[in-house]
Amino acid sequence: MLKKLVPRDRHFEITFKTADDSSLALTKYGEFLYDNLIIFSPSVEEFGGSIDVAAITNFIDNGGNVLVAASSSIGDPLREIATECGVEFDEEKTAVIDHLNYDVSDGGKHTLIVADSSNLLDAPMIVGKKSTDPLLFQGVGMIADSENPLVLNVLHGSSTAYSFNPNNKIDEFPHAVGKNTLLIAALQARNNARVVFVGSLDFFSDQFFTAPVQKASDGVRVEKSGNQELAGNLAEWVLKMKGVLRVRKVSHHISGKTTPPPAYTILDDVEYSIEIEEYANGKWQPFEAENVQLEFVRIDPFICHTLQGKDGVFSTRFKLPDVYGVYQFRIDFNRMGFTHLFSLTQVSVRPLEHTQYERFIPSAIEEVEAGGGNSRQLSDPFYLAYVIQHLELRCGLPVLEKAYGIVEHQMSQKHCPTMLTEDLNRHLYQIQAKRQVLEKLDVKEENQHEAFQQARKRNKQILLELNSSQEKLRLMEENNKPTTKLKIMETNYWSFVNVMKPLWENEILTIQK
Repeated sequence: MLKKLVPRDRHFEITFKTADDSSLALTKYGEFLYDNLIIFSPSVEEFGGSIDVAAITNFIDNGGNVLVAASSSIGDPLREIATECGVEFDEEKTAVIDHLNYDVSDGGKHTLIVADSSNLLDAPMIVGKKSTDPLLFQGVGMIADSENPLVLNVLHGSSTAYSFNPNNKIDEFPHAVGKNTLLIAALQARNNARVVFVGSLDFFSDQFFTAPVQKASDGVRVEKSGNQELAGNLAEWVLKMKGVLRVRKVSHHISGKTTPPPAYTILDDVEYSIEIEEYANGKWQPFEAENVQLEFVRIDPFICHTLQGKDGVFSTRFKLPDVYGVYQFRIDFNRMGFTHLFSLTQVSVRPLEHTQYERFIPSAIEEVEAGGGNSRQLSDPFYLAYVIQHLELRCGLPVLEKAYGIVEHQMSQKHCPTMLTEDLNRHLYQIQAKRQVLEKLDVKEENQHEAFQQARKRNKQILLELNSSQEKLRLMEENNKPTTKLKIMETNYWSFVNVMKPLWENEILTIQK
């Protein structure tokens, strides 16, 4: 029976033991001995060894998977295990009875039920593709706890079915009636442990696997029941041979870049992608779905996007909200039959820096042009550092000359922290260098910013050539600085090098070291 349920190519190591074996144990030295547990002993009243209801419940709580087959002679341990999982078996000696949907081979008590495949749960990952072959069932019925959302009604009875002792007269309301009567139930716990309860041990028998089916009411005969196909699909699902998801990789970054920043800024354009794999056919392969959603959450979701998937990679692009704080990229994928997939990536979103507002530069230029030495804001050395940092790259020579004067004035009047003093000194050097460059470039004021940017770009190219030249390094060791004796530089470089020397002199010394 088990050989037909568990394929040999999956390389499971199966241990067979009787229910009253004194060596029964699920753990040893605090470690679980098995990943899966199959209980085909419906009438057991007490397990042997160290196994009991608490041990099996603990096994499930730690991610173990359990397949249980019961019968009309069900014992208390299986009833208690089912109750812990949100399923309630009917009493001992009861059976599911259906006076309209029973097989012609029934013994007269109408307990050999013919269940239509239309009564199966609409979940192909659990029950496989629905076939038209009817199912044979003879055993005890169940009902599900209506307050437990994790219980799945895999196979229910028809509207004419009920659960009762077939040898007694009906003198009270049956335990289960109609479609509330469950023949097969399943549970996937929040820790992704899987449990399946089947009310009929005969459901897994070779006799039921190969038996022809003919419903007494309509006379239509089917040469083979659908039991073996359904049993195989249930076994594959409960043993996690399918429907298992994992996250292989998560990436996020600003659009146009490849690595995430230390912190995002509000209104940044962000790209997010997640690679998801599914375990199927004995190997991990790209997961395909159209309903994977991303939430960008602070306390509540600010953004919710359905991801576009291709070859297992799901991605989207969106603009961050205009609210700073600590956010999470959250994937919470929970679909019937699949393991719960949860991915959480926490990021910080900061407000714009003072210098990133569009109004900042024009305002700063106006302050400097108006004589910033008397400006209350420019008297703050921290604010001054921000102003200088942006003026040195974005303004023409006249504004820089005034900024130069403000820096010298503030450096002489203010007691600045050491780190800020070093920062202002660096900016002061840059302003002096830019003044020299702009004077030598001899361009109009309105073109100075563009000319300076082009000069900086060409300067970087020269530095790259200098850095890659072994001859240059040898001469620098002899002369301790770059000189006109460098043979590797073409003559037409030198007019430009003399102009840019104040900017790249420090970089050359760094290369030399």
